[in-house]
Amino acid sequence: MKQMTLLIAGLFLLSPAFADEESVYNRVSISAEASAEVENDTLFAELYIEHQAKTAAGAAEVVNAAIEWGLKQAQSVKGIKVRTLEYNTTPVYSKARKAGEVYTPQIMEWRVNQAMRVESTDADALSELITGLQEQLAIRQIGYEVSKALREATESVLIDEAILAYQQRAQQVAKGFGHDNYKLVQVNINSGGMRPPVPYQARSMAMEAAAASPVAIDAGTSTLKITVNGTIELQ
Repeated sequence: MKQMTLLIAGLFLLSPAFADEESVYNRVSISAEASAEVENDTLFAELYIEHQAKTAAGAAEVVNAAIEWGLKQAQSVKGIKVRTLEYNTTPVYSKARKAGEVYTPQIMEWRVNQAMRVESTDADALSELITGLQEQLAIRQIGYEVSKALREATESVLIDEAILAYQQRAQQVAKGFGHDNYKLVQVNINSGGMRPPVPYQARSMAMEAAAASPVAIDAGTSTLKITVNGTIELQ
């Protein structure tokens, strides 16, 4: 009698697990998306300076002065956003004179570099600024992108469209499998689709000064996309 009681209790303990396992049989993973093509309304550029000297302090002095000058130039133009980027200081070692020679590296000089980024929705004003900055700085990258304000406004509309598309697809799947309805189990909403910036082959600052003009590139468009994916349970 005692043995039978234990067996029945065991069945009651296992039954919820069986119920949970059975419920996942009607689950389906689906996805939907909404996208829009928008104008790239922001021109940006990354400019840098690199200098090598016998001491780190000597190299840094030249780099710091050039970046400080660049920041002042950018800050004097209305509507221009500017910020500094990475700052690197690295030693330059001597090289072995002969093959097989016992070589003990010696620091010969120091190399310092830093970059800055400028951006604006006023392409004409920024183009003129970039031209002037090339007196002391070299262009590392330049391109167009979608501004934060335009991206957020567009994505706000796309979210509603993507959710509606997901709901319609979920209802279609449910009916296709002979069910009247469904319930959400898990949903993820993701954004993406920005166009990558246009790469720019950096040249020496002497070449930049001689050219004294930014690269002519078309603003073009970017495709913004909202994706909704997740799991539904057919009912």
